[in-house]
Amino acid sequence: MINAFVQMLLALQRLFTTKLRFVLAAAVASLLIGGMLFLSWSEAQSPAAISNTITPTASSISIDEFSKELKRASIYGGKSGKLPMKGVDLIKEFEGFFPNAYPDSLWGWAVPTIGWGATQKADGSHWHKGDKITLQQADELLESQLDEDYLPKLQDIPHWEEMSANQQGAMLSFGYNVGANFYNASGFKTISSALKEKNWKKIPQILTLYRNPGSIVESGLLRRRKAEGRLFSEVG
Repeated sequence: MINAFVQMLLALQRLFTTKLRFVLAAAVASLLIGGMLFLSWSEAQSPAAISNTITPTASSISIDEFSKELKRASIYGGKSGKLPMKGVDLIKEFEGFFPNAYPDSLWGWAVPTIGWGATQKADGSHWHKGDKITLQQADELLESQLDEDYLPKLQDIPHWEEMSANQQGAMLSFGYNVGANFYNASGFKTISSALKEKNWKKIPQILTLYRNPGSIVESGLLRRRKAEGRLFSEVG
C-alpha cells in the first residue's frame, strides 16, 4: 500500500513547479506518515500482526525508506525518475512558453520553435509556421524529450552520478540550449576538461564563456549562463 502511495506522489509531483513540489511533498508526507502509524496500530491489534513481524511482506517499506523516496520525488522526475527537475524549471524560465510556432531568435523560420523551446515533435519531425500546442502538451513534450533524448547523453559525462541534483540540473539546462552532445565536442574543450577533471568550482565561470559573443542573443545567453552557474553552485 505504501509503495502505491509513493507511486501516486511521483505522478502528482510532475504537475507542479519545484517550489510547489516541496510543499506538496511536505503535506503528503504528514498525511501518509499519520496514516502509516494508524495502520501499524490497527494491524497490531490483529493476530496476523504477530506473523507479519516475523515474516515481513516483500512489498513492505520502512518510514525511513519512504522519506527518502518522498525527498527524491521532489527533486527528480520523468519516466526514468532521474530527471533533475530544477533543471527543467530553469529551462522553462529562460525558454518561456509559446503556444504558437515562432521563428528561432538566431536562425529564424529555418528552425521553427514552439512550446518550451521545442524544435522537433515527439516523432522527430519539424514544426511549421501556424502550428499550435497547449501548455499540457508542451510540458509533456519537454519532459519526454529531456528524459529520452538529452539525459542519456548527459549521463555519459564523467562523474555524472557524483554530481548533485542541482549540478545535473544546470548541465541539463546548458545541454538543452547548446546540444546534448556538447561534452568533448568542438568548441567545448574548456568545459569538457573541467568536467573530466572534476574541477567543479570553475564550472560557473566557465559557463559564461558560451554566450555567442557579438550576436543578438548574447545578453540573454549570459543571463542564462549565470543562472546555470548559480544552480550548479547551489547546495542541495
